[in-house]
Formats: sequence, structure tokens, C-alpha cells
Amino acid sequence: ARPLEDRYADDGSVTVEDWRVRKGGSLFWAKVTLTALRDEQGKLQGFSKVTQDLTIRKQAEEALRESQSRLAGIVESAMDAIITIDAKQNVVLFNAAAEQMFGYKAKDIIGQSLGILLPERYRDIHREHIEHFDKTGTTTRTMGSIQALSGLRVNGTEFPIEASISQIEIHGQKIFTVILRDITLRKEAEEKSHRLNKELEAFAHSVSHDLRAPLRSIHGFSNVLVQKYAPNLDERGRHYISRIQANVHRMGQMIEDLLSLANMTQHELHREKVDLSEIVRDIRDEMMVNKAGRMVRFEIEEQVEDMCDAGLIRIVLQNLLGNAWKFTSKRNDALIRFGRTVEVKDGKVVYFIQDNGAGFDMTYAGKLFDAFQRLHNTNEFPGTGIGLATVQRIIHRHGGQIWADAAIDQGATFYFTLRGINDNK
Repeated sequence: ARPLEDRYADDGSVTVEDWRVRKGGSLFWAKVTLTALRDEQGKLQGFSKVTQDLTIRKQAEEALRESQSRLAGIVESAMDAIITIDAKQNVVLFNAAAEQMFGYKAKDIIGQSLGILLPERYRDIHREHIEHFDKTGTTTRTMGSIQALSGLRVNGTEFPIEASISQIEIHGQKIFTVILRDITLRKEAEEKSHRLNKELEAFAHSVSHDLRAPLRSIHGFSNVLVQKYAPNLDERGRHYISRIQANVHRMGQMIEDLLSLANMTQHELHREKVDLSEIVRDIRDEMMVNKAGRMVRFEIEEQVEDMCDAGLIRIVLQNLLGNAWKFTSKRNDALIRFGRTVEVKDGKVVYFIQDNGAGFDMTYAGKLFDAFQRLHNTNEFPGTGIGLATVQRIIHRHGGQIWADAAIDQGATFYFTLRGINDNK
């Protein structure tokens, strides 16, 4: 090969980049700038050569290309549909999952408007949403929360989707990436659950109505027996009548609790910022007034707040605190605590209500939240077994979870989560 000086003798200045060999034989990536030196008459006198070692930059560029290649592989193999659009909302990337979801081939959709993937009635909403995101960097609401947001397949069928959006800038050009998830199965499950809940409500109301009439009859006749025939009965007979009346009262309470459990699905959630600590203090004060004489120590963490339905969460706390109050009734040093744990679960704050009461055998913990299931004798600790089932339903309606930890005679702790202030799902 001709030397650089021979090849570029007529040029004023030339820059090339290629591999060069050091004195020791090792290679390095060099940027060589050759400048011709001429006298006043323009006659070539020689050359000025400047060599820069750009090996580190070259290695960085190769690493970047490798990372981009790997990223492209990840995007292509992702389970969710990933679509990238430019500032004009035209598609520039369409991964394999998007092809499967919408039925288009990437080569046919790239360069097309993103609107082609949405039913016409949603295209303006979606375009305005991305324009707002472009201007502010924030979404007016999460994409998944847009009601009935649907995708449009190549065959014209619609399906429900959940979406999130992010923005980057490459060489001064704004690029938006939309990640889409087909939620058809989830929607079907929600609709099935809604139907089952409606059936449960109808069943509960029907059974409750059918049970109340004979129950009132039993209650009435037992009162007549007490009022008119009690003197003619021996002690055992009077005991039997009192047992009948007690069970009638318990059955009536179970009917009310069953209706309350069924009605949990009818109550529309109204999320707002709620001071849970304040609700706990209110419930504590009510219990202390109604059960004067009991010495129970409460430890309540201050300023515990979350986004939830205040009325329903009060029912949760009333049930959990009521259980703690009930199951510490045989302790002289009764302690009930409310607060937050230091751990989080699934990105959510974990709250707890703890007591040092009777506790229970964790072997049967799986039955705790089933309706009418009880782990203690009714004579020792009265109740219908509906309270925790109601609590679980309310917690699940908030998108949270509830679980417990306990030991016999060592107390119990009930933990629960809610969708928190920063949870936009």
C-alpha cells in the first residue's frame, strides 16, 4: 500500500482512522491527521502528522453496539408488545410480540401512524395523551386507566389493552416507546367474578329472607314459653329455652353478617387520603367507653395514611381491633398495637394489628378468612365467623392482601396491604 503521504500529497489536510502497530507489536486504534506543509510559492516541503490513540473510544463504541444488539434481542423476545413511535406518532419499531398481538408484520406497519392500531373512537384521545406527555413529561392519567382502551387487530377485531409510555431523545429527535399488554383474560376473569358476586348477593338475600320468617316464629314462641310457662318448668327446661333464645339471637346475627358480606361487592369504592391512625384511635375510644373496667394498653403509630375508602377501611379496622380486644379479654396485661412494618410487599406498605391474646394454631390459618370458620369455642369467645371474611373481601377490593401470624397463648398479628398513595395501577 502507498504511504499516506504519497496518497494525499496534493491535499491540504487529511484525517483517517484505522488500526496501527506499536513498537512492541500491540495494536491500537489510531486517528491520524496529516497536514501538508508548503512554502510561500506553494511548493510541498513535507508533512505534519498527528497521531491520537483512540483505543478506549473504539472499545466503548464496540461495547455500545454490542449492548444495542443485546437490547434489540431483548425487545424482540419480550412477552409484551413494544412499539416505538417518532414525534409524528409514526411507528419506527414493532417487536415480535406486537406482530402476534395485532396481526401485522413489522415491515407492513413501520412508517404507518400508531392510530392504525386503535379503534377510530380512541385515536384522538390517544394522540392528545401523547402530545401532553411530549409537552410536560407526565401523563394526565396512566394509559391503563383510560376506560375501555382497546387495540385493533388487522382483522378488525378489538381487544382490551393496558399501556404505559416512556420518552427518550436521540440525536435531538424525540422517540416514544409504548408497552402494551393484552388484558383480555383478566377482563374475562373480572366479569366472571362480578357475575359470581351478583349471584352470591342474590343468594344471600334470598336465604336471609327465607330464614327470617321461621326464625321470628321460633323467637316469638320461645318468648311465650318464658312468659307464660316458665313457673311450670324445672331448671333444665328453663335452661333449654334460654339455649334456644341464645341460638336464635346468634342465627339472627349470622344472617345480618351474611348480608353485610354480600353487600361488600355493591359498595362503590371512593378513594381518598385517609388517616388510619385517627380511625384506630376513634375505635379504641369507643371500645374503652363500652367496656369500662377493662385495662387495655394501646400503642398506635401516628400519621399512618393511605389512599382508600374511609368507610370500608373503618369496617376492616373495627373487625381486626374488635378481635384483638376480644381475644385479649383473659389477660390482665392486654396490649394492642397498630402501625406499619419496615418491609414492603409487592411495592406496597404493610400495616399490622397485633395483640398478646389467645392466639391460634397456624395449622388452621388457611381457614381464617372463610365464612363461618372459627378457631375458638363460641362459649369462650363469641362470634359468627363472618368478620374476617368481610375484612378479606374489603382488602381485596382495594387491591391488597391480608394474612396472619400467631401462636397459641402468644397472641396474633394480622398484616394487610392497600394500594398506596403512589400506586397508580
